[in-house]
Amino acid sequence: MNIFLNLSIKSKIILIILMVTTITIGIGFTVVTINDINTYQKEMVSSTTINAKLIGEYCIVPLTFGDQKEATKIIEKIQSLPSVTTACIYNEDGKLFVSYQKVEDKDIPTSIIAEEKFVFENDNLKVFTPIKFNNIFYGTVYVKVSTDLLSEKINRYLIVMISLMIGLIIFSYFIASRFQRVISKPILDLALTANKITQGADFSLRVKKDGADEIGLLYDSFNEMLTQLNKRQKERDEAGESLRENEKKYRTLFETMVQGVVYLNAKGHIISANPAAERILGLTFEQMLGRDFIDPGWGCIHEDGSNFPGDTHPAMVALKTEKEVRNVIMGVFHHDKEEYVWININAIPQFHLGETKPFQVYMTFEDITERKQTVEKIKLLNEEEKNRNEELIAKNIELKRARIGTLNIIEDLSKEIEERKQAQQRISQLAAIVEFSDDAIIGNTLDGIITSWNKGAEKIYGYTESEMFGKPISLLILPEHAEEMPIIFQKIKEGKHIEHYETVRKRKDMKLIDLSLTISPVLNSEGKIIGVSTTGRDITERKKAEDALRESEWRFREIFNNVIDALYLLEVTDDGHFRTIEVNPALERQTGIPRSQSLGKTQEEIVPEDVARIVNGKYHRCVEAGHPIEEEVELDLPTGRHYFHSTLIPARDEKGKVYRIVGISRDITERKHAEEEILRLNQELEQRVTERTAQLEIANKELEAFAYSVSHDLRAPLRGIDGFSQVLLEDYQDKIDAQGKNYLQRVRSGAQRMAQLIDDMLNLSRVSRGELNIKQVNLSEVAKEIIAVLQESQPERQVEFNIQEKIIARGDARLLHIVLENLFNNAWKFTSKHSTALIEFGMQKQKDKIVYFIRDDGAGFNMNYAQKLFGAFQRLHATTEFSGTGIGLATVQRVIHRHGGNVWAEGEVEKGATFYFTIP
Repeated sequence: MNIFLNLSIKSKIILIILMVTTITIGIGFTVVTINDINTYQKEMVSSTTINAKLIGEYCIVPLTFGDQKEATKIIEKIQSLPSVTTACIYNEDGKLFVSYQKVEDKDIPTSIIAEEKFVFENDNLKVFTPIKFNNIFYGTVYVKVSTDLLSEKINRYLIVMISLMIGLIIFSYFIASRFQRVISKPILDLALTANKITQGADFSLRVKKDGADEIGLLYDSFNEMLTQLNKRQKERDEAGESLRENEKKYRTLFETMVQGVVYLNAKGHIISANPAAERILGLTFEQMLGRDFIDPGWGCIHEDGSNFPGDTHPAMVALKTEKEVRNVIMGVFHHDKEEYVWININAIPQFHLGETKPFQVYMTFEDITERKQTVEKIKLLNEEEKNRNEELIAKNIELKRARIGTLNIIEDLSKEIEERKQAQQRISQLAAIVEFSDDAIIGNTLDGIITSWNKGAEKIYGYTESEMFGKPISLLILPEHAEEMPIIFQKIKEGKHIEHYETVRKRKDMKLIDLSLTISPVLNSEGKIIGVSTTGRDITERKKAEDALRESEWRFREIFNNVIDALYLLEVTDDGHFRTIEVNPALERQTGIPRSQSLGKTQEEIVPEDVARIVNGKYHRCVEAGHPIEEEVELDLPTGRHYFHSTLIPARDEKGKVYRIVGISRDITERKHAEEEILRLNQELEQRVTERTAQLEIANKELEAFAYSVSHDLRAPLRGIDGFSQVLLEDYQDKIDAQGKNYLQRVRSGAQRMAQLIDDMLNLSRVSRGELNIKQVNLSEVAKEIIAVLQESQPERQVEFNIQEKIIARGDARLLHIVLENLFNNAWKFTSKHSTALIEFGMQKQKDKIVYFIRDDGAGFNMNYAQKLFGAFQRLHATTEFSGTGIGLATVQRVIHRHGGNVWAEGEVEKGATFYFTIP
């Protein structure tokens, strides 16, 4: 396939024509040949069948009388047919009667079934024809014909077909070579033009159309595509230039902003920071790159001086909550200044289109250290001013008392002097305000010539007073805003004031700035307009903030409108109602109430009274709580009955009063239905468990009765076996030889072991039933009782017991006695092969749990088989070595598990074993 794809169009067309021609000719010849062969085969079968029937009819008499000689003469006549190689006659029993063989045939069937059929097999046609006359069956004719003539005919067909195919392919190649140019040449011309366009990116080239066929339409489409590409190329070049210009402006803005800007990736690591951020924080970008705000090295504090945890930093909170965090005041330690700088932080998460997780956080902050210090100073000055005013009031009262009776002329003179002083002071204050104001205050004539230029103007425009004095104000105006000034001056001449006129001006460094202008006429003492006063305030940062706010508002609106959960904003009215301010489409979908029917209305005006009472109740609870609350409610709405999980967040005004509520609701109807279904299923399950438990109790009682019955029925024959065996040993000992006595002893031993096994199984079943009688049990005393019994049973043994005193446990005394009895019996039994032995009982702490243990230095066991120890009838030693039924440790485990504890063992062959158990 790859080779074909890499061929030229010319070669592909020729190759396709040749392939189609070859396949067509091949299919045609194949169909004709197969049809001819089938016809020939049918004729061959028909001819052979007729000859076979004729031979059969002639052989009816010889078959009737068993005349093989006559039958042979008849069948030999078939040799006149050159293609027949074998012919046979079979009698009515299917046995071979006579045969003819042109050549020796070892494949002649000795007997056949009487049925008419034919088969082509191994280059031969075999025909079987029954011999019948008047519906009487006399035998079968078998004829075998060679198909060599058919093979020769097929070979001739193949030679003719291949010869014709070769000729037609050569002719097709000639025709294809001539006619392919009609298709390939236009396509090659098109490809050549496309190649030129690709190499030179010249979309002005066009291909010449030669006809109105599909290729002509392709030419038209290609030329139209080139026209569109040429147009888009120009648009893309213009857009690219605009994009580069915007990128340059953005980079300039980013690097020259007064505010600090920091970008953090989705993991909270800093990936970008502007120079203002470096200046404010006292760190280079390299020192900030890759750090996160969880790092305590930032030294962040609250306004009250307490530490500011890193995970509550606005940037980290914005990443975690996927929401904006605004106006957070924080102190950050400035290592160069060796003091804290105070900053106001805003953190805004940013999302890729269609995604809900932020891919980065955009954080802006401004240095408010001076502002904070100024506020503190103002507070201090206000306090001092308050004190001075109180002193002045007191002195004023005294002066008023002292001046009673003075002349009015002196009073009037004093007032005039005081008024002049105040006027002079106001003039000085006004001059100082104008000179040192941060706003640009410019005076100019009615012709636009600058006559005054304050420090604020120098700061905003970048020109000094000497550079601008006597110059036209038009130096600051952009050409596209030139028409503003005539209109402004005309209004001033009319005595009008212009306030908060927003426009754009250029600085000395050619940077553009946004300004808010207040323009007023200047009057002389006669009230005549003699000039213009312009106060300009730099609002560039405000404009950027407004743009950012609009962008933020758009993002908020996108999230608000597309979030799955229902969002709504309520106003708390003075009379205690809740008026809807805004809802998102999700709430409309969930409730079926259009937004237009909700906005500006209270809940009573939107939903039925019973629904309003429910929702108002939860709103009142939110207001009373004063903090976010979560509730689940069930409401009947136009969309049907729904369950909602609501989160209500109160918002406070500057006085601390809750004046709004932000609501977030999620439709949990499906979850509630699922919970109800689970509850129903659990109730059904509990009912089934109760029923099954009752059935199990009945079955257990029946099983217990059965066990006692079986044990009683088993014990009687066992006692008989043991008793009669003992009678035989005692009464007939002189008549029984040693081997017989041995057999009887083994019978008694087996019967006794079986009886013991029955008792142990019953004991095992008993410990699993019945209620536990829990109380304090002194295990040390229980152990001593068991040891005393063991020592009495074998007083000759040298066994040392080490029992820890005052081992107290809470449990069932009877069952715990069974546990210790089994464990001590095991220790006693498995130390019996040693001349001296040590058995210990005590308790210890393991991982804050009390663990009890019984340790011996006896036979021990292989730890690889430790898992078998507590299984019923599981033994690690042969009964010939140590007696037992394998039930004891299973009983121990069952008792400990009923107490809620655990049991395990550790051991080593011939070094003893230790069994541990816990009782909570």
